[in-house]
Amino acid sequence: MRAFLAGLSIMFALPSSTYAVGCLHSAANFHFPAQPLGSALTSLSHQTHCPILVDRSLVAHKKAPAVDGRYTPSEALRLLTGGTNLEFVLGQDGFLMHPAEYDEAQHQKTG
Repeated sequence: MRAFLAGLSIMFALPSSTYAVGCLHSAANFHFPAQPLGSALTSLSHQTHCPILVDRSLVAHKKAPAVDGRYTPSEALRLLTGGTNLEFVLGQDGFLMHPAEYDEAQHQKTG
């Protein structure tokens, strides 16, 4: 597990007290302009108190579209990452993002 997490980094350096109330899962109003995906994820994390665990290289040079409306955090994240090769898993305490492509070489059975 450590090897897996070593390649990931939390996108945002927020004080741990920011997340004390836990991830807000209810719908809220989001108003994000089109911007770099990393910036959009930072804004989403701040607004929802949900940490987003992602390898920074996966969001480098990617753009997020404008998102304006009332959505759950999962819906907002899906809209922000639309058109990328990223998917996410929602946990009680935040999101884990990973590439959507399946790499057969990484999943072959051994022995």
